[in-house]
Amino acid sequence: MVRSSASSVPLVQDPPHNAPSQLPGQEIPQEPTLQADGGPDVTFDDEVTPCPSISSSLCNEISGYFTSGITTAQSKSISAEFSLSFEEGGFSLKPPRMDNYLLHRAKTKSMLKEVQNEDEALTKFQQKIMDITPPLIELAERVINFSDSQTENPS
Repeated sequence: MVRSSASSVPLVQDPPHNAPSQLPGQEIPQEPTLQADGGPDVTFDDEVTPCPSISSSLCNEISGYFTSGITTAQSKSISAEFSLSFEEGGFSLKPPRMDNYLLHRAKTKSMLKEVQNEDEALTKFQQKIMDITPPLIELAERVINFSDSQTENPS
């Protein structure tokens, strides 16, 4: 038997937005915050260690590579400065080329043209990524080494 009433409470209620879920009597943990100087908030009693900071000029330079791109000469100088070595000798970072399988499948000229356009756009995008990858890997290694040295020598 179903009872209908204007004052009935819906079975499913929407939870209030932005309200953290907690059980009665349970304290909600605070998220760590940083002070204006970049250090951790002092209320956390050494629970949060400060992250190594990266200068804003370096961040702006890296974001500039993503937005505006670089010239071929700049790309070659960056590749020479940040040369990568891999554990596997034959491995390298190179964009793929359209192989014979795709060429065979794209027999019609219109399809071939479409595939070549897509391939060219993809290759340009991959080259942009590959131009910036070695400096980012170098930066990541420096940050990891810095954080490792900070944990070994807490001063």
